[in-house]
Amino acid sequence: KQALQMRIGGANFDQIAQTLGYSNRSGAYLSVMAALRKLPAVEVEEYRRLNLERLNKIRLAVFPDALKGHLGSIDRELRIQEREARLLGLDAPVKTDVTSGGKPLQIVVEDRMPEP
Repeated sequence: KQALQMRIGGANFDQIAQTLGYSNRSGAYLSVMAALRKLPAVEVEEYRRLNLERLNKIRLAVFPDALKGHLGSIDRELRIQEREARLLGLDAPVKTDVTSGGKPLQIVVEDRMPEP
């Protein structure tokens, strides 16, 4: 819960990890995600709104230079768009082909002796 509060307050995962004693940023990330799963939907939506608002503030800073053709700003704008799409669920799920050498997997059922 403390990790989530820090994240809402603007801390990045490295800062959360350092403050709360995680060995790396992935521990902080997992802690925030676990806390989000426990929140009511309305609070998760508020967290999403906050993140979208932050993205838009960053966009305001980089977009004018992106329009002028500054490659670094264009890259930042594209990354903002990617993050925004993930937050809003706009991207289609990635299809994963579960095959074995291009052939469908086969399910093998082992015969078991009935227990006495």
